[in-house]
Amino acid sequence: LSIYEGIFENPLLNSLQNKFNFYYIDEINNICEPYETENGFISARCSGGEIIASACPHERIIILSKKEFRSFAFFGGLSATSVSQYMGILRDIFPIFYLSATPYDVVRHEMGHSFFSLVDEYVEPKLGNHPRSPNCAPDRQTAERWWGNIPGTGYYSGCSYVDFNIRSTRSSVMRISAETDFGPVNDRHIIQFMGRYS
Repeated sequence: LSIYEGIFENPLLNSLQNKFNFYYIDEINNICEPYETENGFISARCSGGEIIASACPHERIIILSKKEFRSFAFFGGLSATSVSQYMGILRDIFPIFYLSATPYDVVRHEMGHSFFSLVDEYVEPKLGNHPRSPNCAPDRQTAERWWGNIPGTGYYSGCSYVDFNIRSTRSSVMRISAETDFGPVNDRHIIQFMGRYS
């Protein structure tokens, strides 16, 4: 995967690229082992990634795997993205999220979770109800408090897996992976977060 084709296709992240350091480790086998979750998804346990992460003095780790599983991330930590042909199957199962998405797009989306602690902005009820600042409010009143003064935002239903949570944009990287824009609320949060780094 090319960093420029994925992460830095987003204009904001491109403008902040001097704040990122990337280290590439090749030919590590069996970092991620696929398994079926209670919800019937093919996910992965990436214990090898934790071993690598513990040896690195860095805060965020991205694992790219050729194994077939649903990509995932942990807030403020590790993300694992499947770059296999399985992406075609995922488009059939999750058409909104994976609409014409490439592995590059999914890396950027999962970075939204693992680097910036942003929640998903799509609806998938069996995953529960998990509103969270800054990008998914539990109600309109909270949304107005969180982003009512940010130009280019609105109040759209459907976020963090349920229809009644509120997001700030019609579409963003956190809603549809193929998007390149995170949206004004997420951009503000990313800028604040990246301000810690020189």
